[in-house]
Amino acid sequence: MAYQNKYKATFASKSGKTAYLYLQEDSYAGSLIEYQGVGINLQYIPNSDDPFEPIYASQLGVVLDVTDNLANIPDFTTLNDRKYFAKLYLDADLQWCGWVLSDNVQISYSTGRKELSFNAVDGLGILKSIPLPIAASTDTNAINTLLYYITLCLNSIDFPIDPNIMTVCSYYATGMDDRSDYSYSEPFNQTYLPYRTFIDTDITYISCLDVLSNIVKSFGCRLFQAGGKWWIVAVNEFANENNWFTEYTYTGTVASSGSNLNTLSVIQGYVGNTSGLYFIDNSQLKIMKKGFNKVECNYDVTIADNYISNGNFRPFTGLYADNWQINFAGIGSTVTIVNNTTDSFAQYRLIRGSTSITNEASIEIKSGSYPKIAGGVKLTFSWIFQGQDLGNLPRGHVYVLLTDGTASWWWDGTAWVSTSQYYSVPAYSGPSGSDVNSFSFTTAVTPISGELHFKYALENSTGTFAQLSNMSLKMTPLINNIYYFSYLSNTNEYVKTVEIPYGSFSSYYFYPIEIGIFLFSNGYNPSSWYQYGGATNYPSLIQLLMQQFTNVYARNIINVDCSLSSLSTTNGILNASKLFKATDTDPNQINIASNSYMLGNATISYPNDESQVTLLQISNTNIVSTNGYEISYNTLI
Repeated sequence: MAYQNKYKATFASKSGKTAYLYLQEDSYAGSLIEYQGVGINLQYIPNSDDPFEPIYASQLGVVLDVTDNLANIPDFTTLNDRKYFAKLYLDADLQWCGWVLSDNVQISYSTGRKELSFNAVDGLGILKSIPLPIAASTDTNAINTLLYYITLCLNSIDFPIDPNIMTVCSYYATGMDDRSDYSYSEPFNQTYLPYRTFIDTDITYISCLDVLSNIVKSFGCRLFQAGGKWWIVAVNEFANENNWFTEYTYTGTVASSGSNLNTLSVIQGYVGNTSGLYFIDNSQLKIMKKGFNKVECNYDVTIADNYISNGNFRPFTGLYADNWQINFAGIGSTVTIVNNTTDSFAQYRLIRGSTSITNEASIEIKSGSYPKIAGGVKLTFSWIFQGQDLGNLPRGHVYVLLTDGTASWWWDGTAWVSTSQYYSVPAYSGPSGSDVNSFSFTTAVTPISGELHFKYALENSTGTFAQLSNMSLKMTPLINNIYYFSYLSNTNEYVKTVEIPYGSFSSYYFYPIEIGIFLFSNGYNPSSWYQYGGATNYPSLIQLLMQQFTNVYARNIINVDCSLSSLSTTNGILNASKLFKATDTDPNQINIASNSYMLGNATISYPNDESQVTLLQISNTNIVSTNGYEISYNTLI
């Protein structure tokens, strides 16, 4: 795409800054068309007053006077919501960008002045309909950084420019580099998850919006756009007046970092004001909300639908399904792909050409795609026979090998043994060899952690024909549920239940199999988390967050509804990246002078230099609480 400026609108502002709106169109090559701006406002539209709401979406509302050039107005009859790209500047500084929607567009239907109104969106909502763009050939057991997934999702909005990503989060596991090592060291580039984490069903991935929401929520962060950049901000840390930050380019390359991020503006009285920010029209209200005695998270352990990558044999190239290897030897032995395009899977047809001991026809997981398996889990293998030999011979030999590079264990059908063995699939007793039927077997708990090798073979002492599909491996972990809690008093009154998708405790320190367990690059599970500068370590990130949630929720909260001016403060432009405080002369119990705030619902009018906002109270001061967890287990033996 080659977007070029097609339209420009200018908006005078009472703030002393001039707002400019540019609309770019793909492949446009004409002259710039200018219209007079009437109104323009930026809205932040959360779903609630919960500061931990992970996705903080925004939209731009625009009104233009198009009377004098009606013939050249933007074409909003198109279904293409990427036809026009909007860029908002204050003077020369980019403040916001997004796609213009051809929905709820209004134009005056009169012979007077013609006004055109429309909205542009930051694109986060668009991500709900875009699955995580991972190639079908990708090994779903491979791992990548959270930063990789974040940039992949945000880049899927497909802006013609590439906004940087500001991260303000300093939660670490022991073993990570933190800010004392390098100023740019933050957790998203050091924390890993397997691709299988984000699979919805079969090989369909969840949406980019859900990926972002789950990651951001799991770190107690908020994602939003401000100043023409994406921001991911730990809510509690943002209550600090100075913060560590790491700024990335859209490719995930560090652009800048430091400890001096300060966006604080204090709301002061109009007389003697030095901050440039003050209440207007005397409509401000303190809204007091009851706090919570207890914060809890009931975390159900989930596993992947399939730990074999490309178990349905699609995609494939020639005879080779991605992530699979084939073998055949001897006269007449063949391994071929059977591809029925009306099915959601392909099949492997194995023929062993003669009864010679050297003849073989087999399929096996390809080297490099071996699942990484923790010790102490049960494995259940299954597949579908689309046809098989009749008779008394086994339908094949299954080789299941678990190795850590030093020790090796094979499954012999009854137990794990340390010498090379196989498991024989019993002969089929159905009426015909072409019957479709499923087969499965379950192992005892794995004796070690390591790479899992799987091979299905027709060879000496087996039948000569099998057609297979839908290879699957499921696992049963030790833990099935963890109840996390942090409380001031352990009562059932005023309990806040939170949902945290990832970052739980695991009983497996190496190659944990549960969905959402964070990893280091070497496959180990981080087991000791802390906030940089804090003195307490927690067994999991979820437990750290339980304390952070307590720091916000375990108090009577005082939010503020108000009208503010000016949008241009002495410490930056008013937007979602701003930290707020306010002077206050009220009595101590309702005085908010020491409180920190971030934006909630907000409408920022640039021409009027007026912002209608809700300020949400946040805190990074520890409240002493009882913080712990209770584990429920599966029966494995």
